[in-house]
Amino acid sequence: MKLRHYETMLLLHPELNKEQREELVQKYSQIITDAGGEMVFVDHWPLRKLAYPVQKLTQGYYVVMEYGAPGTVIQELTRLFRIDEGIMKFLTDKLDEEFDPEEAAKRRAELEKKSQERDAGSEEAESVVEEGGETASEATAPAEKQEETEPETPEPQPEPQPEPQPEPQEEEQEAAADDQTQENKE
Repeated sequence: MKLRHYETMLLLHPELNKEQREELVQKYSQIITDAGGEMVFVDHWPLRKLAYPVQKLTQGYYVVMEYGAPGTVIQELTRLFRIDEGIMKFLTDKLDEEFDPEEAAKRRAELEKKSQERDAGSEEAESVVEEGGETASEATAPAEKQEETEPETPEPQPEPQPEPQPEPQEEEQEAAADDQTQENKE
């Protein structure tokens, strides 16, 4: 039986607690291993705000599973994902035609290293250093760099006022009235 390399991303219902989420992932991991597949890793993400509502919900938990499995397992997983009410959305992607566990583990180690670097950067940005609301990176940056990075806001320009229309002079009004009376006489 030929194993293929897959990655599945699940969007889980936000009301599931940690134990329920782990139980759900364990259930599907067991299906994969029972069919002769091999799990590479499972990555649980924290509660995230969604870009758009899914099933009228705006938050959810993501779980990324990477594994090697025969192609027939994907059909069964897809059927079960659709039935399970705890899964709001899912996406399965075939990463490669052949599954090499060593290569997958090496690739995963590189991705985890990048993920840790990204997480360390986001934690630093989130930590507030001073009451003024500066982050750690802003507080340690030289003042000159801060000035360069701040976007320049143009000064508000006053809105152009419409020019007042001159009122017709009395003489022009009288001349116009005279012209009309002359035309009426003719």
